[in-house]
Amino acid sequence: TESRVADARNRAAGFPARIYQDNPQFQLMRTRVEYSFFKNPDTAAEHFRKQRSRGGRAAVAAQYGLVLAMTDAGQFSEARALIQPMIDFAPQNMTYRLAEVGIDIAEKRYGRAIAKLQRGLQLVPGNHPMTMTLARAYFESERYAEADRLLSEHARSKSTNAYLWYVLAEVQGLAGNSLGLHQSRAEYFALNGALKQAQEQLGLALGLASDNVTIERINQRIVFFKQVEALLRQLSS
Repeated sequence: TESRVADARNRAAGFPARIYQDNPQFQLMRTRVEYSFFKNPDTAAEHFRKQRSRGGRAAVAAQYGLVLAMTDAGQFSEARALIQPMIDFAPQNMTYRLAEVGIDIAEKRYGRAIAKLQRGLQLVPGNHPMTMTLARAYFESERYAEADRLLSEHARSKSTNAYLWYVLAEVQGLAGNSLGLHQSRAEYFALNGALKQAQEQLGLALGLASDNVTIERINQRIVFFKQVEALLRQLSS
C-alpha cells in the first residue's frame, strides 16, 4: 500500500549514507538482463560495441554482452575471440566459462560442452547455472533421459524454482516419462498459485503410478495442496 511504501522510504532515509564498492559480477548480470530485452542480436551488438568504446568500468561487461550477441548471431569465431582474453584474465569466473560453453552449444559441439560442464559440476556439485546449462546441452542434443535424471535430482534442492519444474516437465515429456511430467507440472502450477490445476495433474499422475510408495507420495502431495487451498480461502474471507 502507499502508506507502507511511504513508511519504508522514511525508515530508509533515517539510515546513514554509504558508498558501496562496484561489483563486477553484478555488472555482468545486469548486462545479461539488458541483453534479454533486445529482439535482434545485431542491434544488441551495435549497442554493446558503443558501450565498450567508451571504456571505463562498463567496458568489460559490454564485451560480455557482445559475446552473447555474437553467439546468437552465429558469429562464433568472433565470440570466441572476445571471450578468450576474459577467461585468460579470470579463469575461475563462471560467467565467462558458461559463455564459452554457450558458444559450444550454439555450434552444436554438444560433447565438448557436456564434458566441460560435467567437470565443473564435479568441482561445484549442485551449482544451479551449470546444472541448467548442462540440462540445456542434453536437451539440444536430444539426450532427454539424461536431462530428466539431472533435473529431477536438482529439483530436490531447488523445489521452489518454478522455471526448473517447467523445464523438467518439458524434458520428461520428450523422455517419455509421463508420470514425472504430471508431477512436475503439478509443482509448477502450485508455485504459480494454480492449486486446482496442480491437483488435476497429480490426479493424472496417480493413474500412472504403479507402486505403493509413489501412490502414497502423490496422495500426500494432493492433501497438502488441498490444505494450502483451504488456508488461502480462510485468509481471503
